Amino acid sequence: GLVWQSTDVSSQVQAAIVELQRAGDYTRQRSAADRLATFGPAAAPAVPALIGVLRQPFARVGGDVMSPAPGYQEAIDAAKLAVLKIGPVAIPALIDGLRAPAGAVHLVEVLGQMDDPRIIPPLVAALGGPASQAAQAMLVTTTVPGAADAVAARRDDPSEHVRRGVMETLVGRRDLRALPLVEQLLA
Repeated sequence: GLVWQSTDVSSQVQAAIVELQRAGDYTRQRSAADRLATFGPAAAPAVPALIGVLRQPFARVGGDVMSPAPGYQEAIDAAKLAVLKIGPVAIPALIDGLRAPAGAVHLVEVLGQMDDPRIIPPLVAALGGPASQAAQAMLVTTTVPGAADAVAARRDDPSEHVRRGVMETLVGRRDLRALPLVEQLLA
């Protein structure tokens, strides 16, 4: 019974990966991600395909900038949930995925919801970049020890965008180390 079950899960994960790779078929992607979420860490082989879903460009209805294509957001949300259910084993692939800007906001949002010290360096590194707002939000709310110290360590970054992200994050965390940066930016 147990061997059959693991093979069955493996074949279901492989079938879901095929569905995830159907670009633009958001209904199938969502369904596949929903199934993967039920397998938890056993769905780890699907992490690269789930990241692929998160990297999809925003799909619009016609020329309407504000309206996503039907099912797009649901596919993204299902992929995020599946990665979270897979858990910490997905962290290295998520961090590696941040090397490219496509989908960085979604990857940062998933990383920020994981309670693991490995998430702090990539979130801090994202400050000042295309996923800066998402990184700030995650760094303000995370309870992972050392987050505020890692953010504060970038106070003197040469980039004004990074310093602004550091300041906004520290202000959000109500960290007094933000005050000199606030003074600099107001001067």
